[in-house]
Amino acid sequence: MQKMPAKLNPNHRLKQERQQRGWSQARVAEQIGTEAVNVSRWERGFSSPSPYYREKLCNLFEKSAQDLGFIVPGDHTEEREPAEDQPQPVVSQPVQQNTRMPPSPSHQARILAALSYLLWWASGLPVLLLGSEDDFVLFHSLQSILFFGSVSFLEAVCILILNLPLPDGVLLFFALFLFALNVVVLPSWIVGIVRASQGSYSKLPFVGTVSEKLAAAMRQRAGASSGNG
Repeated sequence: MQKMPAKLNPNHRLKQERQQRGWSQARVAEQIGTEAVNVSRWERGFSSPSPYYREKLCNLFEKSAQDLGFIVPGDHTEEREPAEDQPQPVVSQPVQQNTRMPPSPSHQARILAALSYLLWWASGLPVLLLGSEDDFVLFHSLQSILFFGSVSFLEAVCILILNLPLPDGVLLFFALFLFALNVVVLPSWIVGIVRASQGSYSKLPFVGTVSEKLAAAMRQRAGASSGNG
């Protein structure tokens, strides 16, 4: 007789906690030392994290195992799940059990990140220097510098062109472009401040992914420099 496939039970709580923080599956995986495909399988119900990764996820989100949907009240069968993602035991494992994963951004980090948008790139630069040791502050300050720096450059070009003796059609085009640019900037400025104060890694148009990659490269370079030192 053919065995019927097990019914999938998506972990909506784990997915919701991740999305509330604006984190990608890849970012969660990076912080707990696994692959994004494992986080995807946990959320979709294809597998359940082993106790090793449950502890790391609980520390990361500052939630209990029940809050993250790993333990259902009255259900004692979760330990039957094959621990396919369980890393091989190593001598340093007792140290890992006492190591706490970094929680969501601190109150001070959120304030600095929000301030990086306040005066556009002019506030992003000093915040970058003050909070470059914090990943959250580093990401938002870089995003502020790249986004509003690009906007300031485009605005300067448009104003320069509008002061040239050009045909009316060309001047109208750049006038409309300048207006559209300012329409986009205002909501982006508000979103940047609000989302940063909420502790979210929300990305602004065009520069969000670049800022994330640049921040990761800077952190990796800083780590390599400190290691060599």
